[in-house]
Order: sequence, then structure tokens, then C-alpha cells
Amino acid sequence: MSNQGPISHEDQRWMFEEILPHAIDNGLKRIAAVRPDVTDPVVIEYLNGINETVKRLGAEQRFFISVDDAFEWIRRENEIATIQVHQ
Repeated sequence: MSNQGPISHEDQRWMFEEILPHAIDNGLKRIAAVRPDVTDPVVIEYLNGINETVKRLGAEQRFFISVDDAFEWIRRENEIATIQVHQ
């Protein structure tokens, strides 16, 4: 995501009104995105907007500095979900 460049409002609406709702309806629960610039205040504001939309749709998104950190979060979350299913 860090090399995505500017995203038009039309494309943002398409993502949040079409793509994400359908993905969540089909089972998407978590999104791990790698953003090396996740500590930049301007980027944080942008990402918080994305998080609110994703949360409202019924999923969770977190941003990480590295792929390893993102992978570890998804691995842990999947383990927790598996344990909860078997209880």
C-alpha cells in the first residue's frame, strides 16, 4: 500500500461500497496491511478513516511496518479464532 499513490474519491468509494462489503459478506474478517510510513501523522489520519469504514462493515484492519509483523498478527488472530470455535 505504501506505493499506491493518490487514490481518487471515486476509487475510494468503489472500494468501500463495493469491494469490501462483498469481501466481508464472503467471510473476510481481518486485513493486515504493510505501510512502512504508518507512524506519519498525515498517513495515520488517512488510515484511521479506512479503519473506521472497515470496522463499520464488520471486519478489522491493522497496519504494520513489516510483512513479518503483519503475518504474525494474522497467525495469532487465526489461532485465537480456532480456539474459540473449539470451545
